[in-house]
Amino acid sequence: MSCQLNLLAYFQDVRSVKRYLFPDQVEEQKKEDNFEGWDDEDWSWKENDQEVDNKESILLSWLQDCHVSLSPTGDLLVLAKDDRIVHLGQKWDSQDEDVQTKYDKLFEGSIIQDEGERITCVLCLPLASQKRSTHGGPDWTCVIVGFTSGFVRIYTENGTLLLSQIFSEDCITRIKCHTYTPPRHEGDGERHEELTVLYSKSLVTIDGFSFFQSLKACKNQVARAAASGSELLQPPPLAYKKWALLEQEQIMDYTPCVPVVPNAFDQMRVDCVNIGCNASYKNVLPASYLYVTTGVGPYANFYYTVHGSSQPLLSDVAHAVATKLKSAFLSAASGWLGLGRHTPDNARDKKRPKIEPATPLGARFGLYDKRRVGESVLPSPDGRLAVITDSFGRVILFDVRGGVAVRMWKGYRDAQLGWLEAKEEQSQESESSAASSGATLFAASSPLRRSYFLVIYAPRRGILEVWATQHGPRVAAFSVSKWCRLLCLGYSIMGLNNVTCHNVKIPIHGLYLIDLDGSVKTINVPFHLALSDKNSKRARDMHLLKQLKTLLKENINESGALQSDVIETLLDIKMASIRQQGLERLLHTKYLSTGFLQGVINAVSQQMETLMAEQDESSVECIDFESRMLLQFCRFHQLLIGTYASLGRLVPCSEETGNKGGSSETLLTLLHLSLNELEAVTATVKKFLTLVENELHVSFKSDQSLSIVDFVSCFECRVRKLEEKDKEGENVETVSSALTAAILPNLSEAKRIKLANFIFRTGFCSSPNADYVQLLSESSIPPADLMSLLLQVWLNSDRRTLQEVPSLYSLVLCITKLGDSDVGNWWSSYRKSCAQSPNICSALMLALVGRSIAKDQKETAMSGSSGSGTFELLADWETVTFDQEHWSDLVKQLEDLLVLHCLLKMKPFHESLNRASANPDPIVVSLRRVLDGGKGIIPEFVAKWISGNGIPPYLLCPTDDDAPQVKGHDPKTSVHYQRQVSLQHPSRRVAFQKSKSLSLSASPLIAQLQDVQHCFPHTLSSDVLMANCAWEFVVIWNRDPEVVYPLEQALAYLKCIQNAVLQHGLATMIWQMFAVKKLSSAAFLTEKVGKAPKDRLCRKDVGLSEVSLEKFLMRTVDLLEIIIQASVDSHEVPVFKVEDLWQNIQGPTSLVELAVEQKEANADLVEHHYALSVILHAILHFSMKSIKPLSLFDTKGKNAFFKPLHSLPLLSYRVADESIVSARTQFLSRVITQAVIALGERPISASLSSSAADSSPSLGGNFQQLAAGSDSVRWPVRVSKLAETFGIAADVLTRHRVVELYSSGLDRMAEEVLLTVSDHSAMGVDLLTIAGQRLSHFIFVCDPPGNLEKLAKCSTDVSTWIKTMDPSLVRCPNPPLSATATLLGHVVNELSEGQSEYELALELVDLVHLLM
Repeated sequence: MSCQLNLLAYFQDVRSVKRYLFPDQVEEQKKEDNFEGWDDEDWSWKENDQEVDNKESILLSWLQDCHVSLSPTGDLLVLAKDDRIVHLGQKWDSQDEDVQTKYDKLFEGSIIQDEGERITCVLCLPLASQKRSTHGGPDWTCVIVGFTSGFVRIYTENGTLLLSQIFSEDCITRIKCHTYTPPRHEGDGERHEELTVLYSKSLVTIDGFSFFQSLKACKNQVARAAASGSELLQPPPLAYKKWALLEQEQIMDYTPCVPVVPNAFDQMRVDCVNIGCNASYKNVLPASYLYVTTGVGPYANFYYTVHGSSQPLLSDVAHAVATKLKSAFLSAASGWLGLGRHTPDNARDKKRPKIEPATPLGARFGLYDKRRVGESVLPSPDGRLAVITDSFGRVILFDVRGGVAVRMWKGYRDAQLGWLEAKEEQSQESESSAASSGATLFAASSPLRRSYFLVIYAPRRGILEVWATQHGPRVAAFSVSKWCRLLCLGYSIMGLNNVTCHNVKIPIHGLYLIDLDGSVKTINVPFHLALSDKNSKRARDMHLLKQLKTLLKENINESGALQSDVIETLLDIKMASIRQQGLERLLHTKYLSTGFLQGVINAVSQQMETLMAEQDESSVECIDFESRMLLQFCRFHQLLIGTYASLGRLVPCSEETGNKGGSSETLLTLLHLSLNELEAVTATVKKFLTLVENELHVSFKSDQSLSIVDFVSCFECRVRKLEEKDKEGENVETVSSALTAAILPNLSEAKRIKLANFIFRTGFCSSPNADYVQLLSESSIPPADLMSLLLQVWLNSDRRTLQEVPSLYSLVLCITKLGDSDVGNWWSSYRKSCAQSPNICSALMLALVGRSIAKDQKETAMSGSSGSGTFELLADWETVTFDQEHWSDLVKQLEDLLVLHCLLKMKPFHESLNRASANPDPIVVSLRRVLDGGKGIIPEFVAKWISGNGIPPYLLCPTDDDAPQVKGHDPKTSVHYQRQVSLQHPSRRVAFQKSKSLSLSASPLIAQLQDVQHCFPHTLSSDVLMANCAWEFVVIWNRDPEVVYPLEQALAYLKCIQNAVLQHGLATMIWQMFAVKKLSSAAFLTEKVGKAPKDRLCRKDVGLSEVSLEKFLMRTVDLLEIIIQASVDSHEVPVFKVEDLWQNIQGPTSLVELAVEQKEANADLVEHHYALSVILHAILHFSMKSIKPLSLFDTKGKNAFFKPLHSLPLLSYRVADESIVSARTQFLSRVITQAVIALGERPISASLSSSAADSSPSLGGNFQQLAAGSDSVRWPVRVSKLAETFGIAADVLTRHRVVELYSSGLDRMAEEVLLTVSDHSAMGVDLLTIAGQRLSHFIFVCDPPGNLEKLAKCSTDVSTWIKTMDPSLVRCPNPPLSATATLLGHVVNELSEGQSEYELALELVDLVHLLM
């Protein structure tokens, strides 16, 4: 790759630009074109040719006479002449096929404000965007214009004036800018943003940050004024520093250079030179900036401006004070003497702004040449170098820090200069190849290098040259027009910092060449031209390497011509390391075939071998280390490509042969199994494969083909020591040819499987023949890597069959023979791979094959060493015994896990059963995971499968015939009894009836579960399995608390646990980890709102909806009931055993072991939480209002809530506070009322209400039967328990329930409860009121004929009392009169004869008989 001059854009209409800027030249040219006639002078031979040339040069040099500036982003181009200016904006033209970027007019006009002023310089400066979407990119571009009047004015792209300020009354010579540049070398300072303006004798510097902010404010003000139509406000002046540049007669140009970092030695040297040996030394040195000027007397000057301040010396302070006092005394004396009272000449010009005086700045040193005049100076991008053009046609390169001329070019009069920066290009591919091949061309950790090129445009010769600095040659030359304009900007976007400077994505060009026809061009110089001269091997080879990459990229198919070009290019590269990079790039090209690559590598290898054959064997210099590495690289890849081609040729033969499979006799012989063992393994494998085939899964056909590029990229070359010296240290051996193609250690699993499929698909189709075995042995792939690939590809699939086992046996045997010396160390990793694989079926087959081959090898080794001593034979037999024991344990463990895996692969037996998890996570089982997962890992797997499929406990609990009888155990706590209790609920009875219809489909599931329990009799015992199922269901519920079904199933499994200790421990764990936090949130929320909270509050504070929270509280009550019942029962602490085969299991403590280690719960504290749970459930179930649950407890009770159940807080149920007792009684009465109302809304059949059963000792009634019919009837039982806990008289609540039942018309249920009432007198009075309300409704509301006449026959007291009764207070006021008559009969029986209501009751009985 060489230097290039690229066309970037061109002017849309260059003639209109020239016509506007030079109207005089256009008019003169028109006159000459339109003149017609004869002129004798035109026909004379005395024509002055020099005049014609001068006129032509004036017409063509219009671009040289303009002030031109182009933005670094290329979006704005400005041309100015005298008082006129033209703005050209970048425009995209998609119709032009050659150059789609054009510059079109944005603004043209005269911008002169004062009479007589002219434009002296222009500058286009892009400003960074502060928007988030374009952060770091350009937002807009300002145009900075300098005038002869000393004004600096700033405009927008469309010519709107933003800011105008004058710093000096002299003419502005130059305006330059430098933007933020990060430090390029360690120890360099950052180049901050700054705008500088050069006058004839002074220099003004403006800080970039304040300048950027001022321009933003001015632009915003202009936009607001344009939108509102208001006048513009005068912006505040810019803050600046002004320096008077002394000790130079005339300044033609200047440049700001790099900031100078303080250095003690340089400071001492400067002070000694300038002041002398008596100079004082300052400890704290200020930073400074270097400015280089060029002009006349001296030719070049170096100024240093100090930024900040240093610590002053005492002598300096004294001198400054004396100077101030002297100036003050002289000014006072002049006033006394009447001096200085005249009016200055400039006082009348009051409109001119105040101009601050300049601070004198002396030059530190300069370069004197009386005859030489400096015309321009231009710094390098890093500020360390600068070039100056002069009147003698010289271009001199300076080291600005040392002030030394480094180089001089002659013969460049009126030259225009520019700098180009080239960065080193190094791809990741080259870095990796250099690192892998051992090449030392690049260091992976070294940063990319940069180089600078000096561009010189000589207009008189019409040539553009590119030179390598500082002492490099000319690397390129272009023939261009003599009327071009070279623009070197030296800055980028203003407003960037150390973060945003890396976000600039648009191209920033620092050098532009504008031609006379309006074309704008850029120059591209590659980095490698700066490395050395044009004969450099490395630069030439790098160029050829890039040419090779371009050649491979431009082609998409291989051809003979392409192969010839590639071979020619590679053979032309001289350096071995770069040639190796070319070969690596070739090996990464995917469209190349095996023959193509083999031909190229053979050509390179043949050239190297020919070169070695031509050299003397004792000569080492001509065959260096890199050449040897290249030769090794070629031989290694020749071997790999040959192996790939041979494997590809064997595939068609193996596919035609096919896999014949293995018979039972073959398997018995190969695997050393008995007939029973083979039948058991065959049955389990067939069952597993059937389950796998029935799975619904989506698979995409993957491309199993392996290209040569992918095949080669899987290996790395490993060799022995390359150089070995003899004892005398003179001779060196050549590169060893013993190469090994080892698999890359960091190769991805997908690539390894693809590689293994390519290598072993021939062996899997049929038993490997002699050719295939020889190919594997000659491939130089280590047998250990071949074994690793074989294990990985076999264990990658879970659909391996027993018919493939003979082929697997042959492959394993073949590989073990290839690595005969190391095969003894393979079997441990072999067993480890089987243990780590999640495909249990494939791992079992692999373990059977490995056990058989290992056994045969051990027996062969033992028979071969039969002549050894007795002690050695015993040691060998001991090793064989241990090894066979490991193999036997592995095979047995895999067989058990395969049975378990079959269970986990089975699907739910009926789709109608609810699933706890809609999409259960797949359960991954491997032997290593089981051995490291602890003793509870296997029941955890089974429980996860049960919970994921939503299997209820009544399908797993034993039936009536299978129910175990435990001696000394309460039959009510047995699994059978718990199952019967769980089936009392109607919904569960329906599910149980459904399970009976599904018994046939469920039998395979139960049979497989029994097979698993046969393999793990201790690990999967009934209580252990039920405990794990309960826990897994709770975990599923905790993931999605809105679905309460898993929590219900968890409690159902919890009830099936027979051991009370285990049941109690697991229930307390569930309470502590899952229930207590939500219960506390619900309690505090209900206490805060004083009623049943709404859905929004429930979701916010508890994380549950209103409906789900009510169900959760109901299940919390059930959980506490289980804990209470388990605390009452007494059982021994269970001992959990593990099968002998699985004694080496290690890992965390199992769930059941943690459960039995739980501390015993405090019964009083459990009852305390039970009371709160029932209260909260009642509030939410009945949507009760005006109730605060925590107010029903005293201070001690409130403090005891939500503490660990085994703690012993102070509790007092029977409180002495009458208000709390009254509140409790009132609340329980409201619960009874709501329960009866709910019962009345869902009437129960008469047969159910009248069936005989054991009644509650406190409230009475057939509550157990009613509980099976309706949840609302269960509330009186809970109220009875709470009344007993709180110490409230049960008879009061019983009477209230009787009244509520009669009020709802449930007379038959009320009669049952009436039998348990103790206070008959009070009961009779309450029932008398109910009877009176019924009669009042019958007489006055129903009003049957003759009711009033019959009422008139009664006494006045009866009629008056009936009229006072309010029938609206009764929920069911119109029962049959027979029911009312029965009620009055009970009233008469309850009242005593001495009571006043007794006579009234008798009269009411008579009245009812009259009404009937």
